[in-house]
Amino acid sequence: MGKDFHVSTVEIPTFTDHIYHLPKRMVDRRTPLEDQAAFIELNRESFSYLNIETYQLRGELHLITNGYVGAIPLRMPQAGKGKAITDLIIKPRYGAHETDWFAWMSELADFAGVSLTPETDARLKLTRSEGTPTPRYLMAQEVITNMVAVVKSRDWQMFKNERKQLERPVGNVKWAQYAKQAADPQKRLLFPTNVNVMTQNHTEFERASNVLSEAVQVINSRLTPNQVKQNCTDNMAFLRHQISFSSSVKHETGLFRIQKRESTDIQRFKESLNVFIQQQTQRKYSWRIDFSMLFERYIQRLLAHTVNQVDNNTRISHILTPHYRHQVSQLMPRYLEPDMVAEFAGQKIILDAKYKSYFYIRHGEDHESQQERIRRDIHQIIAYTSLINAQIAIIVAPVDGDEIVEEVSQYDRITIGVLGIPLDCRHAKNYENSIRLFFKKVIEINSENN
Repeated sequence: MGKDFHVSTVEIPTFTDHIYHLPKRMVDRRTPLEDQAAFIELNRESFSYLNIETYQLRGELHLITNGYVGAIPLRMPQAGKGKAITDLIIKPRYGAHETDWFAWMSELADFAGVSLTPETDARLKLTRSEGTPTPRYLMAQEVITNMVAVVKSRDWQMFKNERKQLERPVGNVKWAQYAKQAADPQKRLLFPTNVNVMTQNHTEFERASNVLSEAVQVINSRLTPNQVKQNCTDNMAFLRHQISFSSSVKHETGLFRIQKRESTDIQRFKESLNVFIQQQTQRKYSWRIDFSMLFERYIQRLLAHTVNQVDNNTRISHILTPHYRHQVSQLMPRYLEPDMVAEFAGQKIILDAKYKSYFYIRHGEDHESQQERIRRDIHQIIAYTSLINAQIAIIVAPVDGDEIVEEVSQYDRITIGVLGIPLDCRHAKNYENSIRLFFKKVIEINSENN
């Protein structure tokens, strides 16, 4: 259907107010506003999946993207008859200047220590099955990484029943077979016996090894970016000494059963195996990755090498006072949760990583809109300082280019820093040094003002 109407795929970066013009064959010139409204309603579920906001203003249709990257189908009104005609792809905004933005995301995820496995939704079927799904090398990389952890832990061993020739009659001796071979004097003191031995060479492990062989083939494919191949080099070299890879791979279709009694390494490995298997058949389904989470973990990794101590997600509990009514207070959040509480040069610092467009003006946005967008975050971070008796708070946001951006403001006794960090882990050491120097400056400014 998409090819019949020649409707181009729509590509929008995260955190963008994008004006979208419906294809001419999908609208009636007499009722453009009604067709825009119908388009919004037809795609309400898809837009919700990627957290896309929509509105109409002065005859134009706006799509506002947020922190998810991913792909969804777009259904069209009028001549499209409400069917999915093309796909919408959301790409990362900051730092994704590479030819392959998936490879760039993979490199960032490796540095941050997070999985880049996307969520999929089988209810939303894509129309461009060759153009929009996530590359398979992302899933293959997860399989290889998790297999290394399982092999090193050696906790995926099971009892396997094997037949052996023992020199004394113990266990389950096959006497009928012994009687036949006893005619040979050289075999008279050998007893054919079934014994249980601990081994990793059981059925599940063999199936997993088969999937691993396929994952290695994907990584070695000419379509896989060199950076991803380099990331997997050490792990694949380790596994080659532990497991024999098969050149003729049988495609596994059955999923692995995850059991609660299994170790965390095995459960995580089986999850990655299942995702890899399913991705072969679910390439046509909508997918999403929370890039906001990836940015926050990237910042946490940088700060872990910069400050003396980083407590991630310290929860400040909400406790109801007894003997009072709680009609309103029971609706309050159960806890407050700043992203990070750091200690640097003896000072506590509240840190909040925000994957937001602070350093980028959205289309049609005026000064008041920018101000309102930031106001809530400033109020929140100042509230956190009062709860842990801190005087310094720093908001960290992404910035284009390769230079860190620094700003400092003062609210009474509270010093607020804004730090723009480029999304390029290849320059991590430089960023860590710059962050360290900025923290020193902010502490000095705070001391002078207090």
